[in-house]
Amino acid sequence: MSLKHLASVITCLVLVAVACGGEPADTQNGSAAPEGEASAAGTAAEAGTSEATDSGTTAASPGGSLEDLALYEGEDWADVIGAGAAEEGQVTVYLGLQAEELQPMFDAFTAESGVEVEVYSAQAEEVRRRILEEQDAGRYDVDLVFGGDVLQYYALKAEDALQPYTVPAAEAYPANRRDVDQTWISAYETYFVAAYNTDMFDAESAPKTYEEVLSLSGEGQEAIGIEASDVAWYATLIDQWGEEEGTRYFDALFALEPFVVSGHTTLSNLVAAAEIPYALTVYNYRAELDKRAGAPIEWIPLEPAVGILNGLGIAQNAPHPHAALALAEFILSEPGQQMFTDATNLLPSHPDVSADPPSLSEGFEGVPVSYDSLFADFDGWQDRWERLIGGQPTLGG
Repeated sequence: MSLKHLASVITCLVLVAVACGGEPADTQNGSAAPEGEASAAGTAAEAGTSEATDSGTTAASPGGSLEDLALYEGEDWADVIGAGAAEEGQVTVYLGLQAEELQPMFDAFTAESGVEVEVYSAQAEEVRRRILEEQDAGRYDVDLVFGGDVLQYYALKAEDALQPYTVPAAEAYPANRRDVDQTWISAYETYFVAAYNTDMFDAESAPKTYEEVLSLSGEGQEAIGIEASDVAWYATLIDQWGEEEGTRYFDALFALEPFVVSGHTTLSNLVAAAEIPYALTVYNYRAELDKRAGAPIEWIPLEPAVGILNGLGIAQNAPHPHAALALAEFILSEPGQQMFTDATNLLPSHPDVSADPPSLSEGFEGVPVSYDSLFADFDGWQDRWERLIGGQPTLGG
């Protein structure tokens, strides 16, 4: 990948992260190493022979390297990782989610393992930027990267900032929820769905397929909304339908002059307020939360429903690799996934853990974003998307 292409992808990732509608978190639980200082643990991890702990002792790893440890699958995995994690005593997580929601889960991990969890929390794009800046400076504080669209992980992988890894819980996840090179596993996901205002449409009259959407006038009580950053949704449907059919559909859709809205939460709010009676790219968990709160909104998964995957990865040169692997196993395990979804209302990627309600991820055809295609030609996809939304009416900022 050229530096020009990677820079373009990273710039667009900023726009995607901002458009997701959440308030940026900037909370740190515990203290990280001072700016500009590489920890002794980071230096040892970079050397790849042992992992130094704060006490100055070392925890041996299978084969003597971080790579060997991260990909270790021996029958004594739990013993090796557990003993090493206890010796390291801490793990640093760079989190693309709100830290407060997940603190009980991290506390449960600490109670089980004796490992303290330090958290830096920010929007996923800011997390990616910080990791790359620290890597360029030769500073290695982060152990585990958690949260955010896996497109961010593609960018980190391109810069050799992620360590391929596996944990026992990974076996439960289907292949399309794991990186082929093992640098990330999807921990949770979000689907683009249609949503409508129940005062403007009833369950029978609301369009339930992509083709039925084209029967709307696009005006007044049949106005349509789309979120401005949803190039991934667009690229994936083109990939699913084929170039000819996909182009036909989107040309017909944008001939209806849908409102282009910045922010998925804003889009959901506009549907609930009846300012946009029908929207195509609402996050389903967001619409469900609004419905539970009493808003006049309902959502429909138009098939195929495109799903955003959100990753979990081990940092290259992680200073506390045993603890990082132990926490990854905890998060990806069935109990950990249940704890995660209970705390966040987000959709777990573990196939044996249901969302609340289960209809958020079951009972419809869902497909993950076509990440390989999107990342390989992000400039091209973004240019095509911007030509479609350019000149369309806007609403909500």
